[in-house]
Amino acid sequence: SDGGKTAEKTYKITYKKAAKGEKIGTAVWCVELFTIGNGYLICPVEVPIYEGETAATELLRLLSDNGYAAYYGGSETKSFYLAYISDGTSTAATFSGYKKSGSAKNPKKLEINPKIPDILTPHLKKNMSYFNTEDYAKNWKGNLGEFVFTNGSGWMYSVNNVFPNVGFSDTYLSDGDIVRVSFTLGYGADIGGFGAMGTSIPNVEKQPKSGYFSVANKDSLTKAIERTIYSGLITRSNVKNAYAAALSVAETLDASQSAVDNAVSAINSALQNPGSETNSAPADAPLSVGGSGAHVSSGAALGGKNASGGAAAAASG
Repeated sequence: SDGGKTAEKTYKITYKKAAKGEKIGTAVWCVELFTIGNGYLICPVEVPIYEGETAATELLRLLSDNGYAAYYGGSETKSFYLAYISDGTSTAATFSGYKKSGSAKNPKKLEINPKIPDILTPHLKKNMSYFNTEDYAKNWKGNLGEFVFTNGSGWMYSVNNVFPNVGFSDTYLSDGDIVRVSFTLGYGADIGGFGAMGTSIPNVEKQPKSGYFSVANKDSLTKAIERTIYSGLITRSNVKNAYAAALSVAETLDASQSAVDNAVSAINSALQNPGSETNSAPADAPLSVGGSGAHVSSGAALGGKNASGGAAAAASG
């Protein structure tokens, strides 16, 4: 017996659905061009989530806010397929059979200088039926997407380090999600997403089911980079150094999990002890950190440049 200490209570929970268009949280988004040696096209940034919006709508808004256009199939609510990210100055209503998104804000051109990392070259030569490092410059300038460089190139995305087997139009985000949009050259085998392809893969039995190499979970690093950019401390010496080191790890396709975790710890420590003022931002810092998105033009310190991609592979559904 409990001596009469037991009590029973009834609680009533009333659920009120958010109104359509109401802000329900934020997600961290980024657009990565690591597979072509060009760092971030759009570096990590918090993006508002609105009730009823698909990830496709949020993606197109993010691209527009950063000055770029998209050519896509389907619609924002059904069968959306991101085929190309293009110059924001493009006026063509269609490209390669895909329709153009709305006008970009402060349109800019894709400043791309592709340099495919050495670690990828042998894998692409072995597994792709088509591979040409000069393909973009010769045939696709201003439009990076499906079939550029290889027959396995394209856009893929992960949410909280999971590559969904559905497209952006079937994904609804939650507060705190981390969305990494990545350009792949090998049906996702180069970015850890081979198993989530949204299309049939030629000679799939010959493709490496486990990917070309081990890929670390970089979500915490993505968030840490976002925090650094918008901390107001990026010109302080310790933060500046930790930021540069973190970008180097982020861009390394086969970075170990320990290297990623150490980079996150270094950023956290630097934000607590930012160091002296240097009066200059890192070469790889966004040109602007006040808007809803940020554009990175990588500097010599990390050997990266700015770029974008699209694909025959991944962002459909």
